[in-house]
Parts: sequence; structure tokens; C-alpha cells
Amino acid sequence: MATEADPAFLLQLYVSFYESLDFMNGPSLSAQLLEEFTRATETQLKEFYTRLKHREEARKSTEFETEDEEEIRDEEMTEEAVLGEMSRTIHSLMKTHGPAYLPMFKSLEPVIATFLNDSNSASRQWAICVLDDLIEFTGPNSWPTMIPYLPKMLESILDSAGDVRQAACYGLGLCGQFGGPEYAEACSAALTPLFQVINAPQSREIDNVYVTENAISAVTKICKFNSSKFDVNTVLPSWVQSLPLLNDEEEAPVTYTYLLDLMEAQHPSVLGLNNINMPHLVTVMVEALVAAIIPEPIATRMVQTLKAALATLDANTTTTIWNSITPEKRKTLQELNYL
Repeated sequence: MATEADPAFLLQLYVSFYESLDFMNGPSLSAQLLEEFTRATETQLKEFYTRLKHREEARKSTEFETEDEEEIRDEEMTEEAVLGEMSRTIHSLMKTHGPAYLPMFKSLEPVIATFLNDSNSASRQWAICVLDDLIEFTGPNSWPTMIPYLPKMLESILDSAGDVRQAACYGLGLCGQFGGPEYAEACSAALTPLFQVINAPQSREIDNVYVTENAISAVTKICKFNSSKFDVNTVLPSWVQSLPLLNDEEEAPVTYTYLLDLMEAQHPSVLGLNNINMPHLVTVMVEALVAAIIPEPIATRMVQTLKAALATLDANTTTTIWNSITPEKRKTLQELNYL
């Protein structure tokens, strides 16, 4: 793996490696094998970065021809595919070995720092995705490693590249969900840029919607799991107005479970003064159910909450909400026996 120069074969090596890890579904490698894998990956990453810089220099050359661009783009696509499989392998390694991998991970930190601060957006995204996995699968144990990287991760919430923003938003959500109290300050600091992403112009356009929904989910996780450094009651009203989340099936369950928890508890910051938010909440639940983005048993629970919410509204408000729903969506709700 360390000496393989053929990108196509190297890609298959990494795929086979993580498929084997996933099949074993547990810690299956000795410390020696973990070290050998890490050294090989470090070598490949350094060579990848060298080639990246060579391509950048080639583009700046006065001898660079238009036809050279196609060749460089093909090389970039191939190398980024390999980089993706490296990331997927590190993901599986951390998932199956957890904190036991942290001592070996240290040797990757210099190259991760290089990628994280590079001008190339694919490199920045790759670094953040690896750090996301570190937080998720080593939890509070990740804190000493993450200290130097958190400022850049927070900054990356507003990165110019959408893929980088999405990875950073997702990562801050993981800080909230899995990081523990050490991450509380970072979670609090993340709220302002996360809402900047959510409320940005065109945030619901197709190119931005997954970034936006990862930001919404990150706020969800921070409020639910790691709110010791801010008043959650001041954040929840804005979070409610950021809903619905209609596209990201991975992030929908945690967001809507939290919403239902708060509604069933009749949380005043969610319902609003004199239940002023109830029409919006009903609309959110209708949109989520029609989008079929919520798995069971959460969907059944939402239907029950929706019916209870409708029962609190007067006839005029209910009629107004019903009329605001398109005939196609009303038909879907009725066909699913939701209403």
C-alpha cells in the first residue's frame, strides 16, 4: 500500500481494506498492523499533496496549454476518488477500533493540518471529514487531538466551498452529540455561524440545501446534547423557524425526534407565547410527513403529535393551514392515513 503507484489499484486496495474491516465489525487489527497502515497512508497522502502542488504550478506555467487542462482534470478526478476511499478506510478504522487508534493517528496529524489549511477545497474537505470521524468514534477522548483544529473547523462553517461548509457543520454537530463537556465552548461559538448558513440567501437552493440541513441538524445536536455554555431557550425559537428539514434522511431523525420531545413537553420556547408557533409547527410536520423523510416509529409518533396540535387550533386557523397545503400533498397525507 505504501509503495503502490497505480491510482486505480491503490483505490481497490483501500476499498478491500475497509470492506474487510466492516465485515469483521470490531477491533481486528493489532497495534503493529494499525501502525503499518497509518505509515502507508501517510506516505500516500504526502505524495498526493506533492502531485497536487505540481498541478497547481503547471496551471500557472506560461507553457500551459488548453488541452493540458483536460489531462489534469482527469488526474484530479482519479486522485480525489482515491482520497475518498482513504477517508472511507480511516472512517471504518476509527469505527471499529475507537480510541485505540488515537496513538497511531498522531502520525497523520501533520499532513491533516497541511490539508486543512490548503487553498484546495477538496483537501480541506478531506481533512475535516477525517476530523469528523475522530470526534464521532473517539468521543471525549478526541479533545486533546482536536484542540488545535477547532478554530479552523469553526471558521470552515462559512468556507467559500459548499462541501467544506457541509463537512464543518456536520462536524460541529458531532462535537455537540459525542464530544462531551470539553467541547461546550466550541458548540456555543458555532451557533452564530451555523445560523448564518441557515439564513443565508438561497440557502434552500439545490446546491446549498444539504449544507443548510446539516447546519440545522448541528444546532439540534448542540441544543440537545451540549448546551451548558448558552441559554438554550434563546436559541430554540430561531431553530424552530429554521425548520422544516426535508432532504437529508440521515439528519432528519435526530432533528424531528428532538422537535417531538419538545412539543410533547410543551416547551414554551418552541410553542411560543400563547402557542403562536403552532401553525408553523403543524406545517413543518405536514411537510416532513409528505416528504417521507422520517422513519418509523418516528413518523407514527409525529402523526399523533400532529393530530394533537391540530386539536388545539380553532377552526379558522385549521382551515387556513389546510388550504395552504397543495392538493397533491393533501392527497398524500390522506393516502397514508395520516389525516
